Amino acid sequence: MSKQIDNTYINPESLLIKELVNEISKNMISKNDIIINLLKWFDNNISYSRLNSPFFPLQRSDIDVLNMKSGTCGDYANLIVSVLINLGIPAKYAYIEIDCFDNQQDHICTAAYINNSWKLIDATLPYRKWMGFDCKHKKYVLLDVQEFYMKLKSEEENYINIAKKLGRDELAGILYAPWIHCETAYENKNRLDSVFYLLVFNSKEEYCLYIYYLIYSSKDGKSPIRIIVREGKAVIQFSTQSSKEIWDENQWSIEYDIENSPQKCKLEEFYRLCNMYNKVLKEIQQIIDKLRY
Repeated sequence: MSKQIDNTYINPESLLIKELVNEISKNMISKNDIIINLLKWFDNNISYSRLNSPFFPLQRSDIDVLNMKSGTCGDYANLIVSVLINLGIPAKYAYIEIDCFDNQQDHICTAAYINNSWKLIDATLPYRKWMGFDCKHKKYVLLDVQEFYMKLKSEEENYINIAKKLGRDELAGILYAPWIHCETAYENKNRLDSVFYLLVFNSKEEYCLYIYYLIYSSKDGKSPIRIIVREGKAVIQFSTQSSKEIWDENQWSIEYDIENSPQKCKLEEFYRLCNMYNKVLKEIQQIIDKLRY
């Protein structure tokens, strides 16, 4: 592994990584137990968000995640790969196309070579809740550290160049990673509800914020309701058609003004979504304002 790669995305010999490894290794007998403890550590220490730094860096390193205490799936993967290497466990990155719930995804996690096989390690919710260790994603590609480095640098350069052509360098981060925040709305042993925020920018310099309410169990997931915000106007849609997978656009109803939503659709999820939307709206609006001007 080259020094250039270490300094860009992973730093397995850094003091911060060594301190983390020591923390999660206390009273752990096997490396399996250490990895499972690392996933539990994520529960209390790292949030899924780019609200604190939406523009740069495009791909957060392991050290960025520790310092910012947040990131998204690829950022999580950098931290986990760094920990695995420090522990002496062969590690790769996994690009997920179809997840364990049969949903199409643009997702990254890690793979650890344990007991003569590659096991997927996924710290992103909902996977982390039920199957973070040896996650059974359906379709994926494994990349070693060098391959991942080359792929990520190419992707970053592509989005930086697009932003430069638009005369807006600050757009690169959002173009690269439009998934900017996710937060738990409700949870019990058998269910995890979250609100997922996706900020999309198009070539006409228009912004669209999608806010999905997601409901997962250990077996499947669905999205019963979403809010769409275009140029400051919010509308709401309900899943009224059977969907092939969680992101199926054919499932959605016509758009309603939030205050004029059908009464029959105003279930607990409706009120949770509205409350969560309002919770971070100010932060997201500040990001949009910086992008617009």
